[in-house]
Amino acid sequence: MDIIAWRRAADGLPGTQYLVAQVASGADWKDKSVITDRQHFHDYWFERKPGSPTTDAMFMPFGLEPELPGDGTPYKDVLVDHVQSIGYKFGRLFYRDRVARHVGDGMRLIEAGESQIERHEELPKIVKWVDNYSKRLRTV
Repeated sequence: MDIIAWRRAADGLPGTQYLVAQVASGADWKDKSVITDRQHFHDYWFERKPGSPTTDAMFMPFGLEPELPGDGTPYKDVLVDHVQSIGYKFGRLFYRDRVARHVGDGMRLIEAGESQIERHEELPKIVKWVDNYSKRLRTV
C-alpha cells in the first residue's frame, strides 16, 4: 500500500471515508491492485481494523490512452470502455488528468494543518518544470 488516506468525521468517531491505494510508477503496475491485497494488509498490520468500508484506488502519473481497435469505434467509446475495465480491477482511478485537479485541495489541507502530504514543499519545483517543458513544446 502506497497511500492510506481518510477524512475524519465531524464527531471523531469511526465510520469515515477511508482509502487505500497503490501508485503505478513501473511497468508492472497492472499486477499491483490493492483489491487483491487489502484484506491481508488489514489482517497483518492493523490491531483494530477500520470501522468503515475501504475505497480501493490506483494512482497513475500518466494518462489512460487506449489503443484504437481499427474498426471505426469512436475514440470516446473506446476510452470509456478502457477506463471502466481498469476501474473494475483497481478501484477508484487517479490518473494524470484527475490528479492535477486535486492539487489545490491538497495545498488547502496543508495550510489548514489537516493533513501531512509528503514532499509538498517541492511544488514550486514542479511548477517550474511544467512551465519550462511547456515552453519547450511550444518551440518545437
